[in-house]
Amino acid sequence: IDYLRSNDDLTTDFWEIFVVDSRHKPVGTCHLSWILRTPRGIAKQRWSISDTAEYGDYVSGPRVIDAKVKESMKGVLADIQDGSFAKRFIDDQDNGAKEFLELREKEAGHSIEATGKALRAHFAWQQQDADYTEGSAAR
Repeated sequence: IDYLRSNDDLTTDFWEIFVVDSRHKPVGTCHLSWILRTPRGIAKQRWSISDTAEYGDYVSGPRVIDAKVKESMKGVLADIQDGSFAKRFIDDQDNGAKEFLELREKEAGHSIEATGKALRAHFAWQQQDADYTEGSAAR
């Protein structure tokens, strides 16, 4: 986290990355955090895509993550540092986790869940967790 805070020019800061098929037709999106959890780095991710997609990463990334997005991220960090995020979470939990459960349900219906399921089926390193229900964040 300290490295991310100190680096103002990270071109790989994306909220969602568009996934395309071999004809470059969009098939879905995935979050950068998901890619970062894969057992290979950004360089190998770039190696495994087309030159067009790689070029798009280099020239479009800085246009997507601009000063406004970075300011928004600083606002989120401020909420964490001043305790307002924790207060909101605790208040919601004390109220039966209404907002939390609504957000979980909304995100479970996001297209990334179907796209991710289809993509993960192709990965040799995919492991099965006996206590996990596909597409659900619930424990």
